[in-house]
Amino acid sequence: MATVLTDAATIQCVHAGAPGTGTAALGASQERLTVRGSPVLVGDDLTNVTITGCTLTGPPGTKPCAHTASTLTGGAARLTAGGAPVLLDTASGATDSTPPGTWTVVAPGQSTLHAD
Repeated sequence: MATVLTDAATIQCVHAGAPGTGTAALGASQERLTVRGSPVLVGDDLTNVTITGCTLTGPPGTKPCAHTASTLTGGAARLTAGGAPVLLDTASGATDSTPPGTWTVVAPGQSTLHAD
């Protein structure tokens, strides 16, 4: 089983260098389902999130990650909150960098609630 993400989770772009670079501050769109006081992330909560500290560099036209662009995987099959699937630590997606980048979960923000 995968671990459910909360707003205390950490996601990071593929270009991150040192710990704390290429990370995003997360916010939950719902507050009905919480784990130890932290709201669980659902649906599109990881879309259009600001990424800070992306270390991507390169030739002219290269653009570091500034936002997550989409969530491609990682929604729970059976656990929902407010009608939307909760997000799991298997979540990943695309960023708005040029060339295109990806983001992944580094830490789920809790270790109590798990789902499929």
